[in-house]
Amino acid sequence: MGYTTSLVNGICLKIDMGNYKVIDGRQRLTALFKYLNNEFSINSVSILTYLKGKKFKDLELREQIKLEDYQLIIYIIQPQTPD
Repeated sequence: MGYTTSLVNGICLKIDMGNYKVIDGRQRLTALFKYLNNEFSINSVSILTYLKGKKFKDLELREQIKLEDYQLIIYIIQPQTPD
């Protein structure tokens, strides 16, 4: 869940998370969606300490909106075709 914590912190801080080339991001996306569904709380934070121990439902409305409105960029990589 470490990546999810970093992602949530980054979104709340409006930090540019940079460009990631993720071939298989299913585990990370699943963790993010589980957080949005209140299935776990943020346990380790270094900057936004007020997030510690909070589930999504415990966040202030403006923080919830930031997370819900965050746009993920998705690239679909098609298998290479023989020449």
